[in-house]
Amino acid sequence: MEEEDELGVYMRQGPVRRENLNPVLWWKDHQEEYPRLSKFALDILAIPAMSVDPERTFSVTKLTVSSQRHSISPEIIEEMQCLRNWLRHQAITMGEVVSFGGDLVGWEGGEA
Repeated sequence: MEEEDELGVYMRQGPVRRENLNPVLWWKDHQEEYPRLSKFALDILAIPAMSVDPERTFSVTKLTVSSQRHSISPEIIEEMQCLRNWLRHQAITMGEVVSFGGDLVGWEGGEA
């Protein structure tokens, strides 16, 4: 599917009606059909909806950015927090993280 058509195809699909629908799992199941939209949706769904989660996120981030890790870029910190949230909500598995990390070995901003 062309990337310009991805949103149009999704919008023409109409609403998804299911009991107990888990949006994270739905987007994960439809990643091949909507690669860009699913990435965007999973990023948005990783944002905590309650005030307790942001407080927890700041606490965990404080532990992540320790004196030994003070040079970690903001982008890496954001990616770590997204991965943590996705793992916690079972949107991805640790095996997928490890597999993807292995695919990135030797990647320096270009194609893997």
